Amino acid sequence: MDADDLTRAWDRAAVAELAYVDGHGRPRATAVTPLVLDGGPAVALPYARSNLARALAASGTVVLSVSDSRMATKGWAPCAAGGTAEVVEDLEGRCFLGGPLAQELRKHPPSRELLDTPVLRREHWWYVPRWIVRVAPQRAWPVGRRSSPAEGVLVTVSGPRQLAVDTVRVEDWDADRVVVTSLAAHDLRGLRGSAVLFTHDFAVPDLDRWVEASATGELRAGVLHVTQRDGRTALPKPLTLVGRLRRLRDLERACRRGLRERV
Repeated sequence: MDADDLTRAWDRAAVAELAYVDGHGRPRATAVTPLVLDGGPAVALPYARSNLARALAASGTVVLSVSDSRMATKGWAPCAAGGTAEVVEDLEGRCFLGGPLAQELRKHPPSRELLDTPVLRREHWWYVPRWIVRVAPQRAWPVGRRSSPAEGVLVTVSGPRQLAVDTVRVEDWDADRVVVTSLAAHDLRGLRGSAVLFTHDFAVPDLDRWVEASATGELRAGVLHVTQRDGRTALPKPLTLVGRLRRLRDLERACRRGLRERV
């Protein structure tokens, strides 16, 4: 598998995972909307996710993965790739509007509600500025397809700021010692070190509800010894009109705050 295979899968996927190393040398992972820019994988983060953008810039090395076939188009295949990340500010949204926007509108219905027309883009101007994350893949490899959110993405620090990523079957998410098995039949017994087990779920086809959950700890012989848990695995109930308005207000505040804090 090469970088072109990754870019092709990245383009055809609707959702993806992005793994990186935080400032303390610990592995982290989050869900993103996969985009293609200048022939390579990219992400366009709104300023509500400025902390993530800065963490990616500091990490430098990231791993991309597409492991969920839901809403993917024909020809998609699960895979992962590691490479270097370049993070740049697109305050005017020129780069974003010039190409990635059309992809985001196709893949991410909540963005469609905010940016689908010039009038909406003027009204929601705070959602147009983006952090553009370009990734130059250095190697790519196949991973197993996750068939449910109960299966996870395992991210392990395999060397100085180096990451190993695989999709895994999880015996018991709530256990203190979580046994994991590769969905691609990779041997995990030799992996040791700091690791995070990540999963995410979303409502199909609207993507108006999305949750992430992670368990962090030490991986030894295919067992994650958990020291910290974050997020939730259960999707919330559909939002009421008031709930949707509140979420929009919170997103606007977060984007405006991100824009103010860059000064």
